[in-house]
Amino acid sequence: MTATSKIHFHAADTAEGAAALKEQIALYRQARPEEADVIVALGGDGTLLEALHKYHSLKKPFYGMNRGSVGFMMNPYRTDALGERLANALNVTLYPLQMTACAPGGKQIEALAFNEVSLLRQLHHAAKISITVDGIERLEELVCDGVLVSTPAGSTAYNLSAHGPIIPLKANVLALTPGVPGDSGSGFMNGSGEAIGVLSTLQLAPLPASNGVGDLAKELAYLRSHSAFSGVELVPGTEPFKSNLVGAILGS
Repeated sequence: MTATSKIHFHAADTAEGAAALKEQIALYRQARPEEADVIVALGGDGTLLEALHKYHSLKKPFYGMNRGSVGFMMNPYRTDALGERLANALNVTLYPLQMTACAPGGKQIEALAFNEVSLLRQLHHAAKISITVDGIERLEELVCDGVLVSTPAGSTAYNLSAHGPIIPLKANVLALTPGVPGDSGSGFMNGSGEAIGVLSTLQLAPLPASNGVGDLAKELAYLRSHSAFSGVELVPGTEPFKSNLVGAILGS
């Protein structure tokens, strides 16, 4: 990358993303993806992943600036000297997972995963999953709600929510993390708007087994001691609580 690199900006579909896109294009212009030297994502980690899925076949380098909520993989948002920052950026090669899923009827589904591949149970009882690595059965039976395999880039996403390890981007390892109820940070409230627990990341889908409610105090304590959000705390909401959402989740 050089100070005169051609840039294609890919922004989040938010007010912050739109404002950043307008600001950056005014300063550095907008190149077509095929002609760009680099793809710059403006948003959060999800926006960068969206850009990776959309443009990875072009084999361009990617750079992210945070206009989202968390942005573990993003650089701070700035408007000055973008060309110089691109030229001085640390290069990291990401290796996506090639997923091949076999449906009950024998149909195979393939996809690339830059974050993780997850397998979730579909019934009320726990799943019993066998883990095989390089043709060798490593775990004969893993009893859990589900399991996910995470890349280093995805280790701070659902993997971290399920208490998996944070992996350096250059590490040549993957995380294999079982899913149990109540492992993530999505708040669960009763009809009065009182926080009573946490919905598991692996239980957010509207499945019959979506009953993952954890201990909110334990989840907050874990977040404070295992992440950059040491000062996180509960605050009153800004919107009226709609109890029918909880009823829909619980199937009542």
